Amino acid sequence: MLSGSVLVASAEVAGQALERVPSPYPQDHPRADLLRHKMIQIRWQEPLPSAVGKPAFVAWCAKRLQRCAPVHRWLAAELA
Repeated sequence: MLSGSVLVASAEVAGQALERVPSPYPQDHPRADLLRHKMIQIRWQEPLPSAVGKPAFVAWCAKRLQRCAPVHRWLAAELA
C-alpha cells in the first residue's frame, strides 16, 4: 500500500524500530517491512512557497496532505 502516490512524490517512510518481525507474525510475512515499524511517518522535503504566513499557505499544505490520504484510509481501515 505504501507504494502508492505518496511515494511517487519522493517521500520516505520512517519509523522502523524493530530488527525482527514481532510475534505472532512469521518472519517472511508479506508486510514484514511494515510490521517492523513502531510508528509510521511519511515525509518529504520541498521548497516552501512564498505564501508562508499568508492565507494561501493553508491551501498549499492541504494539497500536500492530500497525497497522504490513501495511506490514511488504509491505516484507518486496518486499525478499526
